[in-house]
Amino acid sequence: MQEWPTASWPYIKARQLGGDVPPIAGTTAAQTLMVAAALPAVTAMTTLQALTRGLPQGVLSAL
Repeated sequence: MQEWPTASWPYIKARQLGGDVPPIAGTTAAQTLMVAAALPAVTAMTTLQALTRGLPQGVLSAL
């Protein structure tokens, strides 16, 4: 769950309490898109690092 960008509860609370919802929705959407773009790159770098160290794939927690 560490790769999730942000929680969705601020949007829900802002809507319930009459807050400024569009900036919160925009921030959540932007963070989600950034993670969607960055996660494959981070996964590839971690896998490459594991392979260059001679570790079997799937044993990435030792890094």
